[in-house]
Amino acid sequence: MIEKTPVERDEISERLFKIYTEPNAELLKQVENLVSPNAYELAGYFYNSLLQISESKPYLNHKIVSERLHESLAQWLQDLFGPDDQAAVVNHIKRQRVIGQVHARINVPIKLVNHGIRLLKDKIGDILLESDLGDPQKFHALVLINNLLDYSTSLINESYIIHQLENENETKALRMNMISLSLVVELERLRASLFDWLRRTIVSIFEKYPEKRPALPSVYHSDYGLWAIYKAEFLFSEQPELTMKLQSQLRSTQEIVERINRLQGYETRDELSLAVEALNENVSHAAWLLGDFASRAYEMEAGRDPLTRLFNRRFLPPVMQNMIRTTQVSESMFSLLICDIDEFKTINDQHGHEIGDKAITIFGDFLVSQVRATDYIFRLGGDEFLIVLAGADAETSITVAKKLLNQLAIRQFNLTNGISTSLEMSIGIVEYDGHPDYLHMLNLADKALYKAKETGKNRFFAIQADGPD
Repeated sequence: MIEKTPVERDEISERLFKIYTEPNAELLKQVENLVSPNAYELAGYFYNSLLQISESKPYLNHKIVSERLHESLAQWLQDLFGPDDQAAVVNHIKRQRVIGQVHARINVPIKLVNHGIRLLKDKIGDILLESDLGDPQKFHALVLINNLLDYSTSLINESYIIHQLENENETKALRMNMISLSLVVELERLRASLFDWLRRTIVSIFEKYPEKRPALPSVYHSDYGLWAIYKAEFLFSEQPELTMKLQSQLRSTQEIVERINRLQGYETRDELSLAVEALNENVSHAAWLLGDFASRAYEMEAGRDPLTRLFNRRFLPPVMQNMIRTTQVSESMFSLLICDIDEFKTINDQHGHEIGDKAITIFGDFLVSQVRATDYIFRLGGDEFLIVLAGADAETSITVAKKLLNQLAIRQFNLTNGISTSLEMSIGIVEYDGHPDYLHMLNLADKALYKAKETGKNRFFAIQADGPD
């Protein structure tokens, strides 16, 4: 009989230990012989059924997910019958908790998983009822497989809920952190960017009117539009009336842009002037709204890297989940740039860690000066930084990477009295490819950074997002 380890003695684990004991061993083997040969068919039924539910498609449509999940679920079904000693049961329990964490990280609704498990129960029940087992054995086998599925799923759900609660707490803390005095500076930059967009738009309208007037760009793709889409609602979720005003203002501005794009010829001059006046009023009101956001900002320091004042890893999960969730329901895109300082160890070795810390701080300030208000910057640790580029595809990200390398190449940084240096960096780039688990994207970004280092440093490397994981 399997002995129970003290560290695993919660109620659900205790029940699993009891199931995997000697009295059930023979029946477990018989059930395994019936279910395991059908594991892949059951997995296919599970996912095909879930794909009929529109809510599940963002989580299951990705090519890598669809290819791997069938294999994973089939293996999971086979592993249900595998534990035959204490260590194996402990590993099974740990595995269910890991699965729960993955589901939480992907944000897959727990009700979808539970619905799928109910479907599996019905199908496995059909297999058992059609088997050659005697009626008493069929009854006990049904009870046994239902208990195995229920308790294993309970471990998954428990881990999922704990992970989601932790993430929700981090998300709230992130919002509190980002609504700080530094946000005032960000919003002022955004206001200036909005007025610059208006100036360029009006110049474009009248520059060659009416002979050859280019179509005006969408306001959704401006810094203001991207901030409103990707950041505003996330940061100010507890003030929906303010974010709704901003979204309404954004839509109204875009409607005016589209109206201007439809106007042609001299006969529309008066109508065009009225549209431009409306656009100007709309932008002025949007700038006022941004000021209202700034007036509600306050300072909170938790979750900042103490050296650079950038975000640390604590807030990476909620930011990445929000970016993925937003991208799934919009026509926009986002990308990651992961970068570190080349030969940073040399600075530490030659000048000491205090000067090395100064180099890290200066480098962080440099990154902040180069990105938009719509983007996020994290210090991942050491000399490694992550930039989350909202609304950026691979091509745009490459342009940003080139700009960073070019700007860094012409800078001299004063580390301390008498010590100045130039810095170089390597950059890994990956575009969001639809995979619901943000760790997939981070892993690809790491691989891209490694490739940039491997091929000579002081350069970027863009990896295919649908490449091997």
